[in-house]
Amino acid sequence: MIFSSELENWIFLIVLVISITSFLYLKWILKETEKTNHISYTICKAQNKSSEYFMNYIALYLLPCLGLSLENIVDVIVMVCVMCIIGYIYIQCDLIYMNPVLNMLGYKIFSVVLYDSSGGEIFETIAVVHKSVLLENNFSYKGTMNNGIIFMRKEHKND
Repeated sequence: MIFSSELENWIFLIVLVISITSFLYLKWILKETEKTNHISYTICKAQNKSSEYFMNYIALYLLPCLGLSLENIVDVIVMVCVMCIIGYIYIQCDLIYMNPVLNMLGYKIFSVVLYDSSGGEIFETIAVVHKSVLLENNFSYKGTMNNGIIFMRKEHKND
């Protein structure tokens, strides 16, 4: 079955609107995170994982779609099902930070071991950091935790 040109235009328009809305929502979330109260964390260990997560994203989302066509209804249904399943798995496994749009907006993903100065505990987590922030061991940074992910700020000082 082949889609009509008008239906393809509608599908393109809907996907475009959803993409723009999602992009604007992500930018709003990042701005709101900057406004919230920040806790001081000391970096014990930091490892940049941006390229690893970016390549995983491409492999999981884009490669399965290369052989699919919008001209065949079966391909469209398969693509929607695959995207829904992968999206569900990412949400359930807290992999939402694995998003190339963050990379395009100038953010990097780090696997970090942190010392929480307010709670006095050491823990390992994921940190989303703007590219202008250079994470160094034994330095303190301000950050906000949201869903187990730390959003780090530029300000830091040596402890």
